[in-house]
Amino acid sequence: MRPIRTAEQKEESMSKVSQARIIGIDVSRDWLDIHCLPEGKRTRLPNKAEGHERVAQLALETGALVCFETTGGQEWRLWSALDVCGIATRQLPPAQIKAFAASRGTRAKTDRIDAELDAATKRLMDLLRIQSISTDPAYNADCDKAADWLVADLNAIGIKAEKRATPGHPMVVGHVGEENTDAPHVLFYGHYDVQPVDPLNLWNTPPFEPQLEETPNGTVIRGRGSSDDKGQLMTFVEACRAWKAVNGSLPCRITFFFEGEEESGSPSLIPFMEANAEELKADLALICDTSMVSRGVPSISSQLRGMLKDEFTITGPRIDLHSGHYGGPGLNPLRVLSKIVDSFYDDESGRVAVDGFYDGVHEVPGDQLRQWQNCGFDEAEYLNSVGYSQPHGEKAYSTLEQQWARPTLEVNGLWGGYNGAGSKTVIPS
Repeated sequence: MRPIRTAEQKEESMSKVSQARIIGIDVSRDWLDIHCLPEGKRTRLPNKAEGHERVAQLALETGALVCFETTGGQEWRLWSALDVCGIATRQLPPAQIKAFAASRGTRAKTDRIDAELDAATKRLMDLLRIQSISTDPAYNADCDKAADWLVADLNAIGIKAEKRATPGHPMVVGHVGEENTDAPHVLFYGHYDVQPVDPLNLWNTPPFEPQLEETPNGTVIRGRGSSDDKGQLMTFVEACRAWKAVNGSLPCRITFFFEGEEESGSPSLIPFMEANAEELKADLALICDTSMVSRGVPSISSQLRGMLKDEFTITGPRIDLHSGHYGGPGLNPLRVLSKIVDSFYDDESGRVAVDGFYDGVHEVPGDQLRQWQNCGFDEAEYLNSVGYSQPHGEKAYSTLEQQWARPTLEVNGLWGGYNGAGSKTVIPS
């Protein structure tokens, strides 16, 4: 039978504990990385029953307080197991865990990242300055330049990387850790291309001159690609850079796979993957090009809605017409286009009114819906942050269902006639 401490004993241990009696643990899904045992040691235990039991034994033997980071969401199994044994625990910010580690002559794994933050930010800024707009042929050279930049950066940290030609913009493929035959093979995907920046007059700063800006939510980077997807891409690269600097090598086999056409429909992606299937085959694929459920809620996206796009043109009279002569008798193509777009939607239900649009669409299972209801999504913040007070999709479904599980028909561009300054009294052809 395991010894049980009373509430009074737990409270006493928490109030009298010193740094010499701390077990600081970085908790991940599979492992408990113990950074600062009271004896000044460092070890790793599995994040399962036998690991939890060993931590409890260490705490009881030394009279130590067990501390773990408040981030990650993986600490609950450990906390529950220790609570059953009456072990005093505290959740602490990562900085305090690292301070405990430093006091015992050890180093938490994020120290290197913190120390290199300025250099890492500079590298990201350099990549953000490259105008890699994939959909516009005028920027083809810039897309090539971005691919070259990534190859050079990966090579600089010992990753064998190269640029691979496609009918469109090049792929960047890198490999490291082939000697880790017993470890999982992880493929990390990202894209170096960005969306067009028009209209420029809506930018407060030049889109390709990235800047740090202080906001109520902390320091942010203003610049095209900072959050889609160069920022996320470089976060993974920087994590690998820091890990190698501290540990000498990466813990598993990793393939880096960066494309340059994600923002223009990825026409070269599937053919390239099919042609290089054996090389790109992996146990796990990571894609950091999605969003968080809500601010401050770590999130893993397991699936996304697909996309189908089309473009059509309505042609009316043979030539542009003066509206003073043909206004009335002439059928304006913009009027026809507006009626077509209006017919796409049923305002009363919020549903798409196109025949067959919902064929094959399944309802979300009840157990999954219950998970969504408790995932930390803040509907008010989600809507209010962009100026909405209510959702405008299918009224029979929640905001999350509309966003995550229901198909949608969106008009991403609509133009015709005169688009310059002032006005022009012409019915467009």
